[in-house]
Amino acid sequence: MRRLFACLAVSLSLTFGAPLFADTVVTTTGRVIEGKIVEETQDYVKVETSPGAVTTVKKSDVEKIIRTAAPSAAAASETEKPKAPASNSLLVLKDGTKIAGTLQFNSITVTTDFGVLRVPVGDVKRIRVGKKCDKDLMDKIADLIEKLGSTDFKVREQATEDLINLGPVAASEVKAAAKSEDIEIKTRAEKVLASFVGREGDAIPDDDVVDTVKFTIVGTVDIQMFDLATKYGRMMIKKQNVVEVDVCARAESSKTIAVTPLTGFAVTKVNVSAGDSIVIKASGVISYGHGGFTFSPDGGGREMMVPPTDEGFPCGTLLGRIGASGKLFKVGSNYAGTADRSGELQLKIAVFEIDPGEFVGEYKVEITVGGKK
Repeated sequence: MRRLFACLAVSLSLTFGAPLFADTVVTTTGRVIEGKIVEETQDYVKVETSPGAVTTVKKSDVEKIIRTAAPSAAAASETEKPKAPASNSLLVLKDGTKIAGTLQFNSITVTTDFGVLRVPVGDVKRIRVGKKCDKDLMDKIADLIEKLGSTDFKVREQATEDLINLGPVAASEVKAAAKSEDIEIKTRAEKVLASFVGREGDAIPDDDVVDTVKFTIVGTVDIQMFDLATKYGRMMIKKQNVVEVDVCARAESSKTIAVTPLTGFAVTKVNVSAGDSIVIKASGVISYGHGGFTFSPDGGGREMMVPPTDEGFPCGTLLGRIGASGKLFKVGSNYAGTADRSGELQLKIAVFEIDPGEFVGEYKVEITVGGKK
């Protein structure tokens, strides 16, 4: 009988070797150690990873400690469960690697100039990681900017070339350098800026940018490690190695607005992320007082004598763009497409500039934005 209990004890030890409710220690190199913290001082932390096996980690090598306490009997009996982490998310790394999985957090905290916001992960569409979290990158850019004014011609030339190769990621610093009182720095910075034209898609924001289903937040996301459960296992990825996180587990959202001929670009307050699906349906009629000309969202109507619009589209056409610098595109009465960039969806009606006040009426526009396809 005693031998039977001994065998059972060994079997249970092998099956449940790691504590059921494990603590997690993440090192600065990205190593993840799970177990039970049995001792912690100012200099080190000891983790029991299995019965009798203890790993000691220097505190200077610790990036993060996640403590998980066993739930109480009362907590275990509660019927209410926390909101599930976002699934089907995609992390894009700086080297181009894409990793899909389930993010292991239920909300994110963003520190902004106006206060601290806590956003449920289900309301987050995308997180773009700002470059400020990457100290090595920031130091590199600052060093290259300083070298633009070096007394050594070869150093100045190499710094200029390196900044051009680095690309728009250094745009904000180079713009500041272009205002320098040092003529050499100013001239070279302007040359570097000119090389960025057409490469705007390579830019990285200075601060973190969080696109939610309702608005966009700019600040600092208080996450140093992205904890991702993948089909290959759990992964802890340093924030500075991430370009963006697409949080795809979200419901589509719809909104209906009225667009009139006199509003210019209508404020829709609909923010989209690159890759989002956009469906727009528009109806209604606008008319021009002189001659009784009428127009639909597709443009046209009695337009044979109507001058062309500045945008090059038939008068009355419903147009759209994403962000103030986005490319103008025809929406018409039915539009289905994919956002090629991130920003606010803006709408307007193409009208000619002669007596714009003579236009009356409006279009009813229903906008539906969904996750990436």
